[in-house]
Amino acid sequence: RIFLNSDQTEDLGLFTSRPILLQNLNPDIPYYLKVKAINEYGDSDYTEVLGVVTSTTMPKVLIVNGFDRVNGTKNTFDFIRQHGDAIHNGKYLFDSANNEAVMNERIKISDYLIVDWILGEESSGTSTFSEKEQSLIQAFLKGGGRLFVSGSEIGYDVSEKGNVKDQVFYEKFLRATYLTDAAGGKQGTYNATGVTGTFLENISLSFDDGTNGTYDVDWPDGIKPVENADIILKFDDVDYDTRGGAGIAYLGGFDGSPVSGGLVYLSIGFETIYPQEKRNDIMARIMEYLDGPIASVDGEIAQIPKKLNISALYPNPSNRSITIEFQLFEKSPIAYLFITDIIGREIVRISVQPLATRNQKFIWNGRLPNGLEAPSGLYLVNLSQGEKILTKKFTLLK
Repeated sequence: RIFLNSDQTEDLGLFTSRPILLQNLNPDIPYYLKVKAINEYGDSDYTEVLGVVTSTTMPKVLIVNGFDRVNGTKNTFDFIRQHGDAIHNGKYLFDSANNEAVMNERIKISDYLIVDWILGEESSGTSTFSEKEQSLIQAFLKGGGRLFVSGSEIGYDVSEKGNVKDQVFYEKFLRATYLTDAAGGKQGTYNATGVTGTFLENISLSFDDGTNGTYDVDWPDGIKPVENADIILKFDDVDYDTRGGAGIAYLGGFDGSPVSGGLVYLSIGFETIYPQEKRNDIMARIMEYLDGPIASVDGEIAQIPKKLNISALYPNPSNRSITIEFQLFEKSPIAYLFITDIIGREIVRISVQPLATRNQKFIWNGRLPNGLEAPSGLYLVNLSQGEKILTKKFTLLK
C-alpha cells in the first residue's frame, strides 16, 4: 500500500514472491510504503511506513526509523513522511530502513553521506541506541559520516539511565551533556529559538503539544554541548544555564579520528515541528550544514597553499578505499573534488570548502553510485575550482 499524500493511500495489490518489485514509478517523487502479510489464516498488521525517492542515482541520505515505542506515547509509525518530504523539498534523494535492518546490517549506513535517525519519544523501555547501534554509529562518524538525530528522550535514556559505556557514547559521539528531563517542566514549553551566529539563527519554531498531528512532546530533554560543539537551539522561557537547550551541532573528528564527521542533535522529534514550511526551512539548513566536505584537519599548521594541490593518494594501488589529501587556497568560486574512471564516467563528487591553513582529506570507499564495489582499473581524482583543475591517477586492484 502506498501513500499518495498525507492521508490518502492506494493499494498496490498482492505480491507472491520476493523481492517485491514495484515498476512504472515516477522519478524524483517520494513514495511511502507499508506492507502486510496474508495467508489462509488471515492478515497481519501493516509494517511501519518506509519511503524512497526513485532515481538512478545513489542518494546521499538514509532515513532510519528507530522509534518503536508504543506505551506512553502516540506512535503512528509513519513519521518518515515529515522527514522525507522535508529532505526531498531540499532537492535531496533518500532511502530508508528501520533500525532493525541497520542492526542486522541488511543495509549499511556507511554507504551514505548523511543519516537521519528518527527516535521520537523512544526511551528506556525500548532503548534509543542499543550497543550494536552505538557501535555502527561510532564507526560511521569516525569514518566521516554525518548524523542528524532527533528525539526527546535520548539524553534521559542514554545518559541518565544508561551505563558507563552509554554515557561515554553520549558525550563522545552525540557531543552532549544531559541536564534535565523536561527542560521546562512537564508540558512547560512547546517553543524554541535558534541561536544567533549558528545556522539556525532567525528560526523560531513550535513543536507539538498533541494537537498538531503527531504526539505530545511533554518531556523534552534539556541538553548542552561538550567542548568544541555548539548550542544551536534554545527553549523559549527556559533558563538555559540550569535547564539546558534543545539542539547541538558539531563538525570535526570523533573520538580522536583524523577524519571529520558531522552531527546535528535535536532534543525534540523533528517530525513534531510545525507547520510543514517550518520543517522544510529547518531541514534545508541542516542538510546544508552536514553536506560539506568529508574532510579532516591534520595536527600541524601548514603554510597557506599557493595553488590547488593534491598532496597525497594512498594506498596506491589500493584494493578497497583510497585516501586523498588536498589543499585549497581561495574561498570562491566553489571547489569540487570528484573521481572518474579512465573513460570519464563520474563516480563521486563533493563540494569542498577552503581551510586555508589546514590540509584536508577525503576517503573514497571504493563503491560506485549504485553501491556496488568499483572494478579493478585506473581512476582519476580531480580537484577543480573555477577554471583551475588538477588531476592525479590511482589504481584499484581487487
